[in-house]
Amino acid sequence: MIELHRYTSSEESRWERFVADSNNGTIFHTRKFLSYHPESRFQDHSLLFEKKGKLLALFPAAERIKDQQKILWSHPGSSYGSLVVPETLSFQDALGLVNALTRYGQTHGFSAIRLTLPPTIYNRRLSNYIDYALLHHGFMYINREVSSILFLESSVEKNLAKFKPSHRRAVRKAEKSGVIVRESDDFAAFYTILKNNLRIRHGVEPTHTLDELLRLKALFP
Repeated sequence: MIELHRYTSSEESRWERFVADSNNGTIFHTRKFLSYHPESRFQDHSLLFEKKGKLLALFPAAERIKDQQKILWSHPGSSYGSLVVPETLSFQDALGLVNALTRYGQTHGFSAIRLTLPPTIYNRRLSNYIDYALLHHGFMYINREVSSILFLESSVEKNLAKFKPSHRRAVRKAEKSGVIVRESDDFAAFYTILKNNLRIRHGVEPTHTLDELLRLKALFP
């Protein structure tokens, strides 16, 4: 029998240990990241799932009102959320977790549960048990996005060989023009470039303010 309860701040260290040892947890699932948001921004409603007294899964989430509906959202303050699970998760437990989650939502007056699964590249061990369990219990896709992954090769030349010819020429031209790529802590200059590029290419503003980026840099050096 899977049981669940709401997260409290007294369980922070337990939560962080589980994320660190999990199959699919990332910094976006940690309390350290989620708590950088001002307390007034989200009404936290994160959940812990236990089986036989042992922690089985986490669900970082917040309550949101959208179109006059109360939604359990995982997580509106990060790129993705969903259930954080161990490498050893069984298919039966995956079904049980989603079943327990949906029953919890119904019991506590939520009109819907909305979540974004982490890209599978972050899994230590590939598994689509949670994906299947969600579809099995009636979850539907609102939208689907492509995650592009660049595998780094053993040399610059081998990496450049993957580029389009026009892109390779642009790299060579930049090198001949004296362009240097280096790590920098000049966040203000970076932020100006970021704002301009996002406005020109996508017509949007950055997700984070400059002050938020500096706070995140301090949290995750």
